[in-house]
Amino acid sequence: MFLLGTSNSGWVQLYEHFTELTNETLDIEYLKILEQETKKEPYDIRLLDKVIKSIDTWLYKVNSSSKNNSKAILLKYGIDNEELMENFSEFMKIIDLLEDGDEIHIDITHAFRSIPVFMYLILEFIETLNYKKIKLCGMYYGMSEARTVFDKVDIIDYPVGENIRKLENERIIGDKPKNGKIPVGKIVNLKPILDISKWIRSTHDFINYGNGYGISTMIENDVNSNEITLTLGVKIKDISNLTNINFLVELRHEIKNMNSLLNTPDIDRGIIKYIKPILLDFTNRFSRLDTDSEFQLDLAKWYIENKRYGHGYICLVEAILTKTCELYGENVENLNNRNLIKSAFFLTKKVKTSVDIKKYGDLFHETNSIRKKIAHASFISESSIDKIPYNRHIEKAQSYADDMEKLFNSPNIQSMPNIITIEMIKRNYKPPNKNKRR
Repeated sequence: MFLLGTSNSGWVQLYEHFTELTNETLDIEYLKILEQETKKEPYDIRLLDKVIKSIDTWLYKVNSSSKNNSKAILLKYGIDNEELMENFSEFMKIIDLLEDGDEIHIDITHAFRSIPVFMYLILEFIETLNYKKIKLCGMYYGMSEARTVFDKVDIIDYPVGENIRKLENERIIGDKPKNGKIPVGKIVNLKPILDISKWIRSTHDFINYGNGYGISTMIENDVNSNEITLTLGVKIKDISNLTNINFLVELRHEIKNMNSLLNTPDIDRGIIKYIKPILLDFTNRFSRLDTDSEFQLDLAKWYIENKRYGHGYICLVEAILTKTCELYGENVENLNNRNLIKSAFFLTKKVKTSVDIKKYGDLFHETNSIRKKIAHASFISESSIDKIPYNRHIEKAQSYADDMEKLFNSPNIQSMPNIITIEMIKRNYKPPNKNKRR
């Protein structure tokens, strides 16, 4: 157990309680010192050693594998920024005491309001940054304001005897027995609050970065999940994999499947019902597009919006290639056709044509040069871009996408096959050298 409290928290009551649970004899002299010294501030934390020992004795009694390494941590009241940061530092010490595989149960029944907030933030820190591989099993709160009257004392797991005196002295429950009955505050598990936070964070990660592994796991572990929501979780994971590996053809197909799934009536279960509109905004953005080139261009814009510039440039180049294949009626998924169409961009420099078509060709060459440098981790030499700092490529990414969108809708680009004919392209086509970097 890690016990967090201020200097005058109920350390005396803890010592009495756990000593009695183990049928040990109370050290009356220590009890007097504890009662006096804990009213002062500050004091040496070693004063609490016997309190912790009484807890470890009880832990060993109920579980012989207990390691006898409970800790007491003294906190400030948190009345100003300095004290709050001191408390945060004390909380962070707990992380070093945790081990991979630990299961955490948090009791915040008697905590100051700031303490549960800090505990929540620390758990977010540990889990979000994967600092330690732990499992939060519950965060428990004694809801004294929602008391129920029970007939028996042992339902709260306190043995009869001395603990009745504690109840009568209002040390534990806070109310005296009435007509032989004891009002007991219900213990509630607040873990769903932490789970909601995970839903929020994992949904944000998916719609903004294509990282749906978290939300997929949440769906898989959700007690409200049925066959269709579990299928949705699998789809989200597939989309995440395809987004990260940048397989655009398969990605478009899976986004459409996910969009159809989200429009199924049986999907409205549990928290999925409330995040569905956000997921639909994501899938609708890409599902409404009519052509592969529109999808690839919008995907490039999405990558750029979320600062994934490498993927953005790759998609920009693929989008302009796909658009040109569509203009010439070529199969956009055939690699030979895509290589053939690249010759059209070299002809835009040689053939007298419109400003738009010339700019269209220049746009391909510029983005493709950057794409090649990205693909080869900047080790490839491209004279046209070598002297341009990397941050300039980042700054220009959005304008490249905007220019490409305008040109896709330009009437001059639609007439390109009439000016640079497919016959001209085939005559100028040179099959790619397999040994040359692409």
